[in-house]
Amino acid sequence: MAGRVMLTLLLEGIVFFLFGFRAKSSWLIFFILNLITHSLLSSFLAHPFEAKSDFFMAVFISVWVVLVEAAIYYFTFKEIELSPKALLLALVANLVGFFLGGWIMPYFPK
Repeated sequence: MAGRVMLTLLLEGIVFFLFGFRAKSSWLIFFILNLITHSLLSSFLAHPFEAKSDFFMAVFISVWVVLVEAAIYYFTFKEIELSPKALLLALVANLVGFFLGGWIMPYFPK
């Protein structure tokens, strides 16, 4: 599990860096925020999907994570404060984490 969290943080961290974030305070907030949102999402996804509604709930939670992260980026990071770039960052970082992470995860120990 720790390897999966670290992979997600690495992939999303690369996106974060490419978006121009260099301040230590931004990285600290990024790290803490992603640990929290990843933990919440992982705790939901740890249970097998039993119905179509579970899939839609996973999508809803994923969208919620992107929006919460974007809002926090929007109001706290000096690099993109009050910029629509915050939503783009949250969306791109989470998509990269989801797709590349999903592609690499099968090779990680469980």
